[in-house]
Amino acid sequence: MITDWESLFAQPAIKRLMQLAQRSFGVRINFVDGRGWLQGVEAGRFFNPANKMLATLSASAEGFRAKRDAAFRLAADISAARVPKRATTEIGTSLIAVPLLIDGVYAGYAYADDFFDAERLEQQKVQFGNFYARKVADLPNLKREIDGIPTLSNSEVSYLIDILEGISEELSGSHVAATEASAHEVKTGLIAIPNFKNNHIIGMSPLVRDLVLMLSRVASSDTTVLITGESGVGKELVALTLHENSKRTKKDFVAVNCGAFHQNLLESELFGHVKGAFTGATDSRMGYFERAHAGTLFLDEIGETTLATQVKMLRFLQEGTFIPVGDSKEKSSNVRVVAATNKDLKHLMKSGDFREDLYYRLRVIHINVPSLRERREDIPLLVKHFVAKHAEASPAPIVTAETMDFLTSYHWPGNIRQLENEVKRMCVLSKGSTEVSPDILTDDVVNAKKAKREFGRINESLKKTLDDQEKSAIIEGLTRTGGNKTKLARDLGMSRSLLTTKLKKYGIKD
Repeated sequence: MITDWESLFAQPAIKRLMQLAQRSFGVRINFVDGRGWLQGVEAGRFFNPANKMLATLSASAEGFRAKRDAAFRLAADISAARVPKRATTEIGTSLIAVPLLIDGVYAGYAYADDFFDAERLEQQKVQFGNFYARKVADLPNLKREIDGIPTLSNSEVSYLIDILEGISEELSGSHVAATEASAHEVKTGLIAIPNFKNNHIIGMSPLVRDLVLMLSRVASSDTTVLITGESGVGKELVALTLHENSKRTKKDFVAVNCGAFHQNLLESELFGHVKGAFTGATDSRMGYFERAHAGTLFLDEIGETTLATQVKMLRFLQEGTFIPVGDSKEKSSNVRVVAATNKDLKHLMKSGDFREDLYYRLRVIHINVPSLRERREDIPLLVKHFVAKHAEASPAPIVTAETMDFLTSYHWPGNIRQLENEVKRMCVLSKGSTEVSPDILTDDVVNAKKAKREFGRINESLKKTLDDQEKSAIIEGLTRTGGNKTKLARDLGMSRSLLTTKLKKYGIKD
């Protein structure tokens, strides 16, 4: 059974076929589910035809009933026969329908109506005109309006049936793919998008879904990408996912942490050097830009680079060329550059530590990776993945609900990297046990949860104290004002209705 019709209607191939029917024959395609209910249109309307007469007819009670009854009758016929059906409706127009079968199971039908058959044109026009005049209105220009209803020959009807069958096949294929994708997501925790490989980004939260969708849109391009996010959020895995879905996927993915090298050596590491370029350069060496030729170069911690190195990077991004340290000859390399940082590059630009022109060259596409605390609902999926990855025993130990509560409550300043280390530690300390209990968690995780509980108790205690003080003030005020609630409300700085509410809340009888 199809449950998400809207997603199926959004499929590009289905939309193109529906547009083809509209453009070629002036008819619109509609859908009925397995129960006989119309899908994909506004409630109470079959559709909004281009022809004004048909629009008026569809909106009238009699016209709607006739079209509804035809749809129900056809649903019974087509669900039994499982073959295309052609019929004339009570209002006089023709209708053709094709069954929708999902894995051989009847799920409804796609149909087109509100046209005349060329072979029975005059008969249908008379029937339509009589119905319209009798049930809706007798228009003076009725004949002219009827002439505006599309008329299809047998060959055109055959072509329209082909379009409907094409839609049926696309719906079936899309539904099966969506079902398989959903099962894959539940099993792996990896969001599935058609024609996109997501092997690394675990999570089902809206933020992760948006992230994966963004990656699917830009992966095939050679445009430079700047990935931002806190340390430990998985920026390199995001870059790797881009590479694996690009035209360069069969070539190397070369990752360089710009912060891992002394700045005097970083330029040589990136662009290479020739023999004798500096003390210790006993041989010529190829740099990362050259090694990544035809592939993807991931420059992590791009904010750690010097202005001198940034100038060379800018030259490469503009012209695709570079000069190794100590050399005078230009070299070229065809690489896609993906950069990442956990720093605020705009702040570095203001302080003069990062070039503005390089920033905008890198930030053609900007992707921000959310922190773990922004997507806490993904923590159970990540824990499950890391337990399976690091557990030494089989089957892996079960993380208790209490332990998971501690893990999801923690703010994880080190993000996914910190969470993985915590789970790895859990697996080591729980060796030989079937469960992972809270007593083996690190103090930071346990104390954070205890602090939250204590803060909650303090808040509750403070609230009770304030309520007690407010209650005493109201009781004292009633005595002082002789029960004059209007004056008391004014003295307490609240409305009379709010005072009445508080009297009920505290059980104070005036």
